[in-house]
Amino acid sequence: MKQMTKQSIADSFLELSGKMPLNNIKVKDIVSNCNISKQTFYNYFYDKYDLMNYIYESSVEKILESFIDTPGGLENDIQGVFEMCLANKRYYTAIINIEGQNSFHDYFYEHTKRYYIEQIRQKSEKETLTKSIMMAIDFNCSGTRKLFMDWVFHGMKESPKYMMKKITDCMPNELRKFFFDNTEPVLKQQ
Repeated sequence: MKQMTKQSIADSFLELSGKMPLNNIKVKDIVSNCNISKQTFYNYFYDKYDLMNYIYESSVEKILESFIDTPGGLENDIQGVFEMCLANKRYYTAIINIEGQNSFHDYFYEHTKRYYIEQIRQKSEKETLTKSIMMAIDFNCSGTRKLFMDWVFHGMKESPKYMMKKITDCMPNELRKFFFDNTEPVLKQQ
């Protein structure tokens, strides 16, 4: 029941985002659209920005679950995120333009960083990662965020596959060794 309510709130927000600019959507609009009280909304989310981050995270989790135990894990995960955003182009174009507290920019970075830390911990079978690896993760996540935000801001013209290749080819060798047999990047224009 709890997950259904959370999802109905998210669906309500997505429906409204197709009808009006995100900056104009208020919590009262969301709760009115899905017939719940404001208190019910606040039982699940701090504010609409927390809701936007939930929508991204739950969408990404579905992508990651679909690629469990398949070859090309990291590449599939990255390409899947770009495909999901392309399929919801209007929504993601709108949320990257919102800055400040709970911004999607910061959330994207933190979510990407958690993903890499979790993946490397599993692959290395070590709970604590070295300072050098953590610095490489920070560097990689900053670059990934910049490439992603530029891609969205400039109209998502490159294919998700090209963006995946660009991100994986720019990955520091210190991280590549956890995901690829060959540590040399091989970026080709597609």
